[in-house]
Amino acid sequence: MTFEKLWTEKLRLCSCGCPEETAKFLIKILSAYEVAYRGDKPHDEFIKLKKMADELLGNQNTFYLLMYLMDSQGWFEHGSGIGASWLSEKGKEILDDLIALENKNELKMD
Repeated sequence: MTFEKLWTEKLRLCSCGCPEETAKFLIKILSAYEVAYRGDKPHDEFIKLKKMADELLGNQNTFYLLMYLMDSQGWFEHGSGIGASWLSEKGKEILDDLIALENKNELKMD
């Protein structure tokens, strides 16, 4: 799958602006949540990774807006609160697709 197809068809996002840089940011956010909530990390490691994910999202309004949007798309499993969400199978699939394209240096529009 090409990045353009993933971005515009699978994720149903617009391709104008800076989708390549936005995709790299999305990889960081999804990766942080995937690692932070895997459940096999010691508690202090979990707290560190959760803080990193929260910092990527900036202020509280940005954090909640992005979490609400990603949750509404089925990318997260909603925990006891939106901030305690973890990646759903769909979210993991999106992350895997993005990482695969990045690893092949194909994270660019055609």
